Amino acid sequence: MSLVTGDFNADGYTDLAIGVLSTVDGQPEAGAVAVLYGSSAGLTSSGNQLWSQDSPGIRNWSESHDDFGWSLAAGDFNGDGFTDLAVGVRREQIGPAVNAGAVNVIYGSSKGLTATGNQFWSQDSRVSSTRRRATTSSAVPSPREISTATGTRTWRSAFRTRTTTTFATAESTSSTAPPRD
Repeated sequence: MSLVTGDFNADGYTDLAIGVLSTVDGQPEAGAVAVLYGSSAGLTSSGNQLWSQDSPGIRNWSESHDDFGWSLAAGDFNGDGFTDLAVGVRREQIGPAVNAGAVNVIYGSSKGLTATGNQFWSQDSRVSSTRRRATTSSAVPSPREISTATGTRTWRSAFRTRTTTTFATAESTSSTAPPRD
């Protein structure tokens, strides 16, 4: 189970999102997120929400063992003053990549979390080369190689940085391979 707090409706009270590994529409361990809203009396079930990839308007769809809600993060991702919710989908299949993982982003509003404008980010999401902004979405950018004058290469990805050294001789050049993401 995962938990995160935020003020999804910007009413000044802390709200709670809870990741629940549950069956959704007959799909075992598809996962869901329960949201309880805060009030002057504390958390309340009034206006609570249950989100899954099968919720109306949410991008993508529930599949067995996706684990929607395995991880959660909250922040004002679009700068509108409402806390938004990033939902990790740990074992989402992306094309032929089984268990690749993805992230759904559900945005906050005066009425709480809403499917309006939600996003689905995966390793296959495109990033505009001119402004480096997401045109679809990307939870895990592909590794980027940074070369230095000393022959050292640094591979960066969202989750790790690895430095490798290139060895050169008069006859040949060899190097270690970049990490596989």
